[in-house]
Amino acid sequence: MSRALNRVVAIVLGALFLTSAPGYAQKPVQTNVDQRVVVALRVPEAELKGWLPQPWEPNSIAAGPSKDANLLISFIDRLINHDTDGKLIATGVDRVVSIAIPARNPQTNETGPFAVREFNANVEAVPGPYKTAVPALITRQGTFAGSGLEAGSGSEVWEVKEIKGNEGVISLRFEYQRGVPTRTRSELRLRSPIDPAFSRLYRFDAGMDVVKGAAGERVKNLVFNATGTEMKRFFDGTHTIISVTVIPWYVREVFLP
Repeated sequence: MSRALNRVVAIVLGALFLTSAPGYAQKPVQTNVDQRVVVALRVPEAELKGWLPQPWEPNSIAAGPSKDANLLISFIDRLINHDTDGKLIATGVDRVVSIAIPARNPQTNETGPFAVREFNANVEAVPGPYKTAVPALITRQGTFAGSGLEAGSGSEVWEVKEIKGNEGVISLRFEYQRGVPTRTRSELRLRSPIDPAFSRLYRFDAGMDVVKGAAGERVKNLVFNATGTEMKRFFDGTHTIISVTVIPWYVREVFLP
């Protein structure tokens, strides 16, 4: 994938959630530095509607290499996590897998994602600000390799299991050729399906390396599985992986409006 196309993808991923900043004071609540992998998928739309509050409806990505994706899964390795006073939250390290649905309100024409489910390794962070987090055992193995001026290669292996019953929920593994990440500065507003009036504003600086998309592919041995009672209805064998984006750095500030 060309660097120009990589930039287009970064813009699409960032602009997908872009909202204008509220015209009133914002309260800072958290800062963190992550490494992430974002998998954009197409799943049965009828199943997504049950996760969204009325009158919101799924709003598939309209353009770019993630075109037609209607579900985003973010695999998050939180390297450091601070509260507003600069103190570490828990150990300062966390691992999270977050599921978001891009949505649209047909009455107001507002668009934006809903954080419909989060698997969190920190049990004290459950149910979380969006009231959709559940405790989970999350493991990640990642590698980078290269020499001289070459971009090199990498691999990702993620496993998510429910703490109760140790039931497998989500697994992801792949190898990829690294590219030069496109630096993206943007902001997004994420809503809760439990209380759609509640949201948090994220401002972030991230590097995006799209290793799988509609116009190019630098990934191999890609395996994605989603099981468990809740996940089965979305991943019934008809789902399609549209794109995979590796994000080697994601620096974020979190605000309440």
